[in-house]
Amino acid sequence: MAEEQRDRLPDDHPLKHENFFSFGGIDFRPSSDSEVEKFEVEQKALQEKKRKDKLEEQYRKASGVPERYWNESLDTYTTYNAETAYALKVAKKFVNSNSRSKILILCGKPGTGKTHLACGILRELGGKYTTLQKILYRIDSAMSFKASETKMDILNEVTASTGVVFDEVGRGGRTESAMELAGYFINELYSALRWIVIVSNLSKKDLVGALGLAVKDRLNEVAFAIEFSGPSYREKKRENGCTWMEDE
Repeated sequence: MAEEQRDRLPDDHPLKHENFFSFGGIDFRPSSDSEVEKFEVEQKALQEKKRKDKLEEQYRKASGVPERYWNESLDTYTTYNAETAYALKVAKKFVNSNSRSKILILCGKPGTGKTHLACGILRELGGKYTTLQKILYRIDSAMSFKASETKMDILNEVTASTGVVFDEVGRGGRTESAMELAGYFINELYSALRWIVIVSNLSKKDLVGALGLAVKDRLNEVAFAIEFSGPSYREKKRENGCTWMEDE
């Protein structure tokens, strides 16, 4: 490369310091500007792939998202009626909103893709996926003298997240303790200007009633709810049969 051409490159550009590159295990010396441009495109693509691979690794290892949803996103969400199409539109608006304090409630009938949407949002925004039941079990374990974490460690881990998906709210036993815990997290995350997605098979009325008046007041300010009433998509997938039986 001519000296004057190299002088026009940014100071941090590799060609500023070396006359050849090692790319893909092959050393080469660029002979024209077009080769430099090609190299830059390849380098940017490689860096972008590494960035996405790192984010994907973090998503799978640290987010808490169940393995069933590792490969799912908002792009893979299937809309099969007006209700699900509207839900996807709202989920994308939630992701793209500049508001730091926002709550989305996905409630109603099971099998309608609520968890899929919630995990798709988390994939875009980063954060944590959990259930109140899992947190309660961890708190129970923390009561042991041999436990390596305390109750406050567990609570702080959740509230320190940039945002949280709370799945299966209202499901399982210990309802009073679970809803008290939900109220605590909503208040803490609301105060810290974090985003929240609440997923529940309860109706909107039953869910808000279970959470209580204090939480309802905060939800009225920053929350938007979608109540699913359509048929289960799992039933549609079931129409294709149990594919694992076909392996034999």
